[in-house]
Amino acid sequence: YLYSQSGCRVRTAFAPYGNPAAVPWGGGAFEGYLGPDRAKWAEWDPALQLAAHAPDAMPEMLISQGASDTFLQSQLRPDTLPKSPAIWVDMHEGYDHSYYFIATFVEQHVKYHAERLYA
Repeated sequence: YLYSQSGCRVRTAFAPYGNPAAVPWGGGAFEGYLGPDRAKWAEWDPALQLAAHAPDAMPEMLISQGASDTFLQSQLRPDTLPKSPAIWVDMHEGYDHSYYFIATFVEQHVKYHAERLYA
């Protein structure tokens, strides 16, 4: 669903699951919502969707992640996303994925979209 035909040129996210099909919380949520068929999970897993496309065909993305998030390595795993110049993972020291993190950096995301919308 990162590749919807809606015409979106850029996407942003705060502390997303990079590869939810491969971590306990993501697997539990996927099974609860989508059932046990892992092929269906792949349709909703960012790392798996992005890995299926050439690096130069990836949508432009800004991902903001708190570097002090206790779930960074065990659940969120932004390191599982493909390496591409189109994907900017912006790590923020001293933050987790709380309301304060989002409130602090939401303006950055709005500006990121506006710059590309009006470019």
